[in-house]
Amino acid sequence: MKKRLTKTDLTAEVLKRLRAREGCEGVSKVILEENFDEPSDCNWAISVIDAVDAADPVAVGPASREVYDEMAPEFEMLTVH
Repeated sequence: MKKRLTKTDLTAEVLKRLRAREGCEGVSKVILEENFDEPSDCNWAISVIDAVDAADPVAVGPASREVYDEMAPEFEMLTVH
């Protein structure tokens, strides 16, 4: 069973794991969005990453995908509807 986290807590965990990746230490912000695609088994996605001058842009894209791939099977975002 997946761990259910609030959007705030899940965002903080994504940011922490992303900053732990080489070249991503300076990422200052991530924004998560709810994912409503039926075929998806994950209800969230990394939407925006703020890494203007403090991170390696070549590293951030692949690292964000790795973080998502690592976390998606483990975490679900609590949603309010």
